[in-house]
Amino acid sequence: MAKKNGEKEITVPECANIGRIVHFVHDSGAVAPAMILHLDEEKVANLIVFINGIPRFTSMIARAAFDEKEERKQGTWHWPEKV
Repeated sequence: MAKKNGEKEITVPECANIGRIVHFVHDSGAVAPAMILHLDEEKVANLIVFINGIPRFTSMIARAAFDEKEERKQGTWHWPEKV
């Protein structure tokens, strides 16, 4: 595994798997929590996105690309920011 600044670098295929919570960027630019349902080798995921304010409402997103450059492009997913 590659090293980055003396630490272990974590790559998407190693830590992303079904059931992991990620963030999805809507077309409006709003970010919502989502769960990975399927992930392919190209880091493209099928997601269930949880909608805030509407009880028991989710949205299915097919083929959302991973945002590797952290640009927060619409229709992509990324890891939640560390706090």
